[in-house]
Amino acid sequence: AEEARDRWRAVEARLGEATSLRDRLSRYSIARAAGDLLTARDEASRLATAAGEEERRAWSATVDELRAQIRQAWRVWSIEGEPSIGLNAFAVDSIIETAQWLSEDGRTLALASVSGPWLFVREWDVPGCRVRRATMLRAPQPLEPLLTARLAGSQLWLCTEKGDLLVLDLTGGEVVHFWNLRALLPEAETQELASVLLIPAARVAWLASSTEDGVDRLFVVDVDRRRVSRELPHRRFVFPVAG
Repeated sequence: AEEARDRWRAVEARLGEATSLRDRLSRYSIARAAGDLLTARDEASRLATAAGEEERRAWSATVDELRAQIRQAWRVWSIEGEPSIGLNAFAVDSIIETAQWLSEDGRTLALASVSGPWLFVREWDVPGCRVRRATMLRAPQPLEPLLTARLAGSQLWLCTEKGDLLVLDLTGGEVVHFWNLRALLPEAETQELASVLLIPAARVAWLASSTEDGVDRLFVVDVDRRRVSRELPHRRFVFPVAG
């Protein structure tokens, strides 16, 4: 009886893996057809990890192809800072918003600003009083107005007033995520974001919204699963608290 149960568990495990692969292949196909290069890249990468040796090579080639297309669509330039580069490096006259965030160790201040599809990021070395690195990104669509920014290790998390979440790896210059948080909310077209708190360590985003009828709601979004995990009614604003 124990041997039979073990065989059945093995069959269930194989069926589960097959279902997971089918789901990933479906998500990849949908993303590729929709032109969502970032999701297609992520799903292709997962398929490459799970595939056999021959299929792994094919999927790895697909990942490389998608990364090349992403680099064309999302152009990133990075310059290591020099003492002569000040905080105004890469600034433009028509900057709409500027967001700042101090790293947890207090050694790096990130300043992010946008103008149309352009993102300008300066990583300020606090002890050294100089720009450590300046990064420019040209997105395939406008990023303004910028609502908030959060620095987490080498990643910069940004959210626009329209709810677009952008996660950029500043070290490798790779776009990790770009999708709309507000689209996950119930009756999304009626929701206006009042404030957003990004918490990269917990992989969540807190969204405070209101409707034209004056209904205030607070949502917690699971970034990895791309779903609302919690809702709190009658809350309009959310702010970080130090300590």
